[in-house]
Amino acid sequence: MAIVRKKEIRSGKPIIKGTRVAVEDISETFYKLGRSVKEVSNDFNITKEEVEEALRYSKSNQSEPIKA
Repeated sequence: MAIVRKKEIRSGKPIIKGTRVAVEDISETFYKLGRSVKEVSNDFNITKEEVEEALRYSKSNQSEPIKA
């Protein structure tokens, strides 16, 4: 799993392992800015698989749907 939480990194927000990229940042870039998985991958210098995992994580751990 590429998603981890570390209290000392980004105040314990879920991040991509080995980075400081928060799942929240990926989700907002994808849904609110309308960027593609490939564009998000390039924006944050992470793999497309990590982007997809972050989006799945975000979707499964939210109480309300993300509004674009």
